[in-house]
Amino acid sequence: TKQSCNFELFEPHLNMFIEIKAIPRLDDNNQVIGLIHVVSDITERKRLETILLRAKAEWEMTFDNAAEMMIFTDKELNITRCNKSFAEFTQKPIREVIGLNCADFLPCNTEQLKQGKPISKIEAATEDGRWLYLSFHPIKDKNGQFIHSVIIVTDITTLKNTEQKLIETVN
Repeated sequence: TKQSCNFELFEPHLNMFIEIKAIPRLDDNNQVIGLIHVVSDITERKRLETILLRAKAEWEMTFDNAAEMMIFTDKELNITRCNKSFAEFTQKPIREVIGLNCADFLPCNTEQLKQGKPISKIEAATEDGRWLYLSFHPIKDKNGQFIHSVIIVTDITTLKNTEQKLIETVN
């Protein structure tokens, strides 16, 4: 093909992962007259890739199985990622939630959130009578500019209903 190529494999006799690069040697007429092979030990890189993939899988499992609703947004508060709990709350598949604004689902002051200041456990009522704690955690770049956020939502409807029943009982 006259094109360079790379491939990786585990070499059991050397007990290591190697990367092999094959580079064609061409003559003045652009014809292949040989190949240059460069072989590199990539065992350490493969070990680190395995660790990273395992950590990624563990993080995703934790994120998706958390009881709290978790949302990642861009600086315009459009949802870039959410967990299963939030998708269940919205009654939509995750893929349909991505790209929508958090205010489409949550009773929040988007102008206040866009200021990029942390907010912890604000009580908010939804239109359908549910009660939520909303916590907003801005993520800033190294220059302190607000770039995206994490929103954590806890459904406290049962707690609020119990509280209301206690108040009614006392009165």
